[in-house]
Amino acid sequence: MSQQKEILLVLRIASLRETDLLVYFLSPHIGLITSSIRRGRQTTTQSSFPFQAGDFVEVVYTIPQNKDFASIHSVSPHIWRSRHNISYESLIFESYILELLYLSIKPNQENNNLFQFLLNQENRQYEKQLYLWLFLWHLLDQHGIRFDYTQCAQCHAPSYMVNDDLSLRFRKVTYHLDQFHGVLYCSLCQNTTNLISPAAIKLFYLSEQSNNWNALRKVPLNFLLQNIDSLCKYIHTILELSPKSFASLLKYK
Repeated sequence: MSQQKEILLVLRIASLRETDLLVYFLSPHIGLITSSIRRGRQTTTQSSFPFQAGDFVEVVYTIPQNKDFASIHSVSPHIWRSRHNISYESLIFESYILELLYLSIKPNQENNNLFQFLLNQENRQYEKQLYLWLFLWHLLDQHGIRFDYTQCAQCHAPSYMVNDDLSLRFRKVTYHLDQFHGVLYCSLCQNTTNLISPAAIKLFYLSEQSNNWNALRKVPLNFLLQNIDSLCKYIHTILELSPKSFASLLKYK
């Protein structure tokens, strides 16, 4: 493979022997990249790797044919945030996001739309709970597992209607999300205690309107957190993930 130069996201860093590092990057074009960096732990050497998980870096690299590890030729900062300015609670949220990316994105898996969402620092203006919700919504698209919230899968009645004045009218029933098939069933068709309210349907609708995410700031925090919990568990089930950081997220979200 020829030499590549692109912006990558540092996902995870692990110690490898006494002075070396094992670094996992996310590329928007070829997914998960793994590289061992010799003497990366030695802060006094030119080959040191001073970056942390969550940093965006500009990397020149090659991936030799039939090799699993990339050869790193140079690394320079692109978006290098000081961890001293980030609260512990925010780090909990970021750790969960980075772990989901590490567990779910595979080598040679294009993820440009998701990557651009992460790279766009304007999205960081949103509260951490809302930022996490929007990330999860993008992750659904990345893996093609977004569920159909527009109708009941059994009676096919629409969950909402668009009025002549372009306002929305939501059907006054609750729904059950079938986590294994990615569809909703209304309470008139299936009796269940795991309910999704019309307000949640509105939340799903607003999440698709990328030009109007500010409207989501009006969503009550407790309601947003409730749906974050449900969406996380849905993603874990569909992708068969068990992120260790989820337990910490439950305490601080």
